[in-house]
Amino acid sequence: MSPVPRLGIGLPVYNGERYLRPVLECLRRQTWTDFEVTICDNASTDATARIATEFAAADPRFRYTRNEENIGAPGNFNRVFAHSRAALFAWVAADDEYDPSYFQRCVELLDARPDAVGAFTKVRLIDEHSAPLGFPAELIRLDDPDPAVRFADLASFRHSCFSVFGVYRRDAIARTRGLLPFWNADRVLLAELALQGPVAVYPAPLYLNRQHPRRLTSRAAKRDIRDYSSEAAPRALTWYYAGQLWKAIQHADIEETQRRRLQRAFASWTLRNPGKLARSAMRGALESARDLTPVRKGGVTIGGGMGLTWATMELASALPSGIGF
Repeated sequence: MSPVPRLGIGLPVYNGERYLRPVLECLRRQTWTDFEVTICDNASTDATARIATEFAAADPRFRYTRNEENIGAPGNFNRVFAHSRAALFAWVAADDEYDPSYFQRCVELLDARPDAVGAFTKVRLIDEHSAPLGFPAELIRLDDPDPAVRFADLASFRHSCFSVFGVYRRDAIARTRGLLPFWNADRVLLAELALQGPVAVYPAPLYLNRQHPRRLTSRAAKRDIRDYSSEAAPRALTWYYAGQLWKAIQHADIEETQRRRLQRAFASWTLRNPGKLARSAMRGALESARDLTPVRKGGVTIGGGMGLTWATMELASALPSGIGF
């Protein structure tokens, strides 16, 4: 077996032929060279496999693996992390680009900051042709010394989760629940990491986030995320998200005084998002109401009261016990 590199890079991809070659070239040109890239192909049907195997054949730092069937984006993110052996780890999107010094700056930050669980840089937006679009105006305090501040910022809807593509200590990611199978799970993952320590930020924009119509976040704005997860999406999604944030606080390895501060931060979060919670509850009820109409199949009636029971159970499971809204 080859020596374990300092940095493991995980590239989960599904039908990424358009931008896969440029991002792999970005990785190959990095000034930090002690890394291993694992490309985890989620049963792509385009030229992804051919492009990835070409790079793996030409450079021993690149490995290619393929899922027999599509396991959804969260499942593929978690699987590529499981393949990593290094003490430091970074997820890489198959449609973004990186300055050649990106990983070197991040690793150097982590070496200089033993208190930090991760490192990231400022962000530049680019279009589908790699032309610059500007800089996102996100005031997220990744490096704040107060875990309640970091948690509140990352749990908010005021950012686009760019920092999920930072470099993190592997053991810190391993202490989270990974990327859960629902939309907005990257916020939960970042919030769980924030509970463990700050993320050091390099002041130059070395991470280039590509904006294009087929990007998952672009499709999510139109609620087109049918291929995001292999599992059924939870009803009342914002309530479900709130429940996962609450679980993160309750399970965190922190002092009780700090936990109470985080619980107050969580309560403030709910007060800032009444509209989202109300719309989520209404949407969950409407989706569950589809089960209220009895349907005859094979001489058996299904539906009816089960729809209301399911809706009640789903909303109750999302609601943190002991907390009123």
